[in-house]
Amino acid sequence: GWIILVFKIFGVGLAQAQSVMILFLIAFLIVASILVARWYGAKYVPWMLALVVTFLPFYGNGLSGGLGEVPGLVYLLFGLLLYEKEKRWPLFFCGLFLGLAATTKVIYILIFAGIAVAEIIRAVREKKWLWSRWLALGAGILLPVMVWLLTLTPRPITIDAVKQTLTYYVNPYDVAGVVTDNLRRFVIESTPAHFLLLFIPFLISLFYRFKKKNWQYGEIVLLMFISLNLLFYLRTVGWYRYLFPAHLLLLMLFAPAIMILAKEFVRSRAGHAAAGAVILLVMIQGAQAISHRTDNLYHNPLPRLFARELMADLPADASIMIIDKPELWFLFLRPDVKQRMKMNPRVSFGEDIFATGNLPDYIVSGELETNEYISANDGTFRDQYIRLEEMGSYVLFEKREKSKTGILDYENLFIRSPSLDKEGAGGG
Repeated sequence: GWIILVFKIFGVGLAQAQSVMILFLIAFLIVASILVARWYGAKYVPWMLALVVTFLPFYGNGLSGGLGEVPGLVYLLFGLLLYEKEKRWPLFFCGLFLGLAATTKVIYILIFAGIAVAEIIRAVREKKWLWSRWLALGAGILLPVMVWLLTLTPRPITIDAVKQTLTYYVNPYDVAGVVTDNLRRFVIESTPAHFLLLFIPFLISLFYRFKKKNWQYGEIVLLMFISLNLLFYLRTVGWYRYLFPAHLLLLMLFAPAIMILAKEFVRSRAGHAAAGAVILLVMIQGAQAISHRTDNLYHNPLPRLFARELMADLPADASIMIIDKPELWFLFLRPDVKQRMKMNPRVSFGEDIFATGNLPDYIVSGELETNEYISANDGTFRDQYIRLEEMGSYVLFEKREKSKTGILDYENLFIRSPSLDKEGAGGG
């Protein structure tokens, strides 16, 4: 929503989109600092900031094409800032922020389970059900969630349509047998091991403070969310961005957790060891961020380079469709370029050109065997198109009748930039 607004005001472009994401990164640092200072004390804020800003996925996920992980966390933390309030309006806005988080990225729906558990614990401690809190929170949550469902659910809206929509989000990739493989990652791969390194001290610290009644209800909310996020990740195909929200929250919580835990031993050496552990972790993260900052995962020039070459070499009046390469479509600055994309196993958008017969002059996609849409129409596609050029994971196909006209200079196609192959060699 914010990116669309910026596009309307300042025009469409990568810089405009990234400016919004940079503002969200800054907003996360601010609201996380306020929350840490309020819960644990201002002295822990510099430690927390050092851990977050040296975490390379913070930028990889935060700046990657408008993904909702960081904005969702910003809304979540703003909600938690209001969660301890007793009056109805602050609680309503708390629910509103939590609802916005859930509509920004569906994984944040898990936060509602955390709120429910925290409110049950509150009711047990106070020996009464605080229905006014539930109503205020529920009203705030319901408003953005209902708008989200109305825009997401196919028309006509029915109970079955809503169920079908929500069923997809239970396991969007419809995969099975991955839990064992994902559990193994926590032993043999660095990112999940890093996650556990952060999670275990937080659990132990919260356990000690829970016994001493020195904890926040918001911590219970985050504990439930982090735990459920971990379980959700185990059922996915294993991409780490599905674990990223919980991972970033643990970076926010780790320094206070380990340093407060050290105080339980009432020894200066324990405090020094905790500070040393945080410093060591910051140094390791910083070294990783510097050494991997140009990796294709975080900085891949290939889409922009390929889009630039296509715009320069393809005829201005040619019809073009980009299939399952949304980053390339975004960078291709021609208003008439069509796109078709498979969002999930059940939902695709864009014209079905093989059904309508409206075949474009050029198609850009991945390799044929990796593209389900083209593979499903393999016969027609091979009859109508020839492979023209490739770069990394991008392949350009031209309609056969177009190739007979000699419209392109094949010998000079894509060779005006000598550095192109070198810069994009690792793309994919």
